[in-house]
Amino acid sequence: MKSLGEIEIRVEGMVGAKKLTPDLVDIKEIKEVISHASDLLFPAVKRSQRPLISYEIEEGSVRHRFRTVMQTVIGFGAVISQVSSEAQIDFLHDRSAAAIESLQQLAIKKDYIVTISANQNDLRIDRNTHFIRSEMLWVEAEFYLYGELTNAGGKSSPNIHLDTEALGSLIIST
Repeated sequence: MKSLGEIEIRVEGMVGAKKLTPDLVDIKEIKEVISHASDLLFPAVKRSQRPLISYEIEEGSVRHRFRTVMQTVIGFGAVISQVSSEAQIDFLHDRSAAAIESLQQLAIKKDYIVTISANQNDLRIDRNTHFIRSEMLWVEAEFYLYGELTNAGGKSSPNIHLDTEALGSLIIST
């Protein structure tokens, strides 16, 4: 059996006059944190190709604890250490950066403190941090892709699936 490590996303704050506990967190918010954890740990890997991630929620404000293979935890600890020291997320994979941005928005919107911990490294996100991707990374470009359109749609995040000979199946989202 592979050695397992642990990653924790701790959310601290108040709900009205009460200290935040798992009983005061809506299931939709829990689902979002779980989804963000998956995107942070395995941003470019399909579910069928990644190792198992187990989950539990605990008291102590709200502690979301994830267990997966130790190698991933060690690498993720290095990533959050780099994000913390540089105070920016431009170097992250798109899905990981979007997950951090979403946690940043949660911290601002609800005045929470979100702490991500892995392998003795911590990343603190609160209303005073600014983990938003720089717009300078975007450049205007034009691409021509040829293939068979296999799927199109999406109400909240539209995308198309294009099957190409040279590159295989591509998902193009806007």
